[in-house]
Amino acid sequence: MAYDQTTVRKVLDQARADGRGALTAPQARVLCEAYGIAVPQEGVATNAAEAAQEAFNSIVANARRYQADATIEGVQVQQMLTGGQEVIIGAVTDPAFGKLVAFGLGGILVEVLKDITFRLAPATHAEALSMLDGIAAAEILRGVRGAAGGNREALAAMIVNVSTLVADFPEIAELDLNPVFATPATATAADVRVVLDFKPPIGPRAIAGHHRARAPRPHGTPTYPRRAQSPLTRAAGRAHRAAARRPHPSARTTWH
Repeated sequence: MAYDQTTVRKVLDQARADGRGALTAPQARVLCEAYGIAVPQEGVATNAAEAAQEAFNSIVANARRYQADATIEGVQVQQMLTGGQEVIIGAVTDPAFGKLVAFGLGGILVEVLKDITFRLAPATHAEALSMLDGIAAAEILRGVRGAAGGNREALAAMIVNVSTLVADFPEIAELDLNPVFATPATATAADVRVVLDFKPPIGPRAIAGHHRARAPRPHGTPTYPRRAQSPLTRAAGRAHRAAARRPHPSARTTWH
């Protein structure tokens, strides 16, 4: 498909000019639409008359308690999605490998089961399909006990589009689509989170060299503070540490 790189560049340049470390929900939506990532219909209520009075006031009050001087542009009102399997699709920046695209079970299950698989970005369509079969709970996506399975082609296309987006724009440090509701007909990202880093090294080799130039961290774990890490970033760190503990093939003993 044709990607709208010009629109994405405008959004990222504006975020950089505003000194933002993450995109707002409307900005993240623009990125998704530019790269063919399906998201729900939505709007922004700018006053209580456009939204439920009690809900509007509660949301604004919660935002003020979290950050008293926050600039509140409005309250996002989004189409409600129902049904389908919840999965997570996203991308992280690994200190050794560069951009990685991720797939796994979504919602709270990503934190509990940690059933996630990774590929280098950008991923091909074939690699995206292999990711759907690469998690332990792959059978759930096909439908079990009468439950409908998710649309494999729609999920694979979303994985490819996410991986292409982060490969095209290295300043996107993390991207989380969680949950993605996968139905037999479609795959739609209900929530989008985009974290930015406007000073990343470009490409896996440069990233590895960048980290070697400073004091090394054990097993090449990500340098983001743990409290700021997404489930995908933590999963990538676990996978990296597990790989570091495996013996190199040359060190294995062969018995004759």
